[in-house]
Amino acid sequence: MEDLEDAGGEGADFGLRSVHGGMELCGAIRGAKSPAPGPTGGSLAEDTLDGGRGTETAMQHFHAGNRHKIKDAPPNTWATVDCRDVVTRSELARRGFHLVDMSGEVWTMRRMG
Repeated sequence: MEDLEDAGGEGADFGLRSVHGGMELCGAIRGAKSPAPGPTGGSLAEDTLDGGRGTETAMQHFHAGNRHKIKDAPPNTWATVDCRDVVTRSELARRGFHLVDMSGEVWTMRRMG
């Protein structure tokens, strides 16, 4: 990929550089989007989960052994469930969880706030 400095002609300097690999691109995007941790007193995981606003809860994995806890899950909860566990997926949907990602063996669902 051509450097953006050279795109404008001889000696042009836009202060930009090109990204040559997927890993660099991922790192550049993560650095641009991740909020800087602040002195909020919370843990880093809590602060970066939702930008420190306290509106998200940690992801929980539901299965037959903890299915009874689904009804107590607060709004904005993220959940994972085995794709073959039809009963738990059904209970999550019944309790207001919506499918977010169906890739792989573990599916992700979310209860909106």
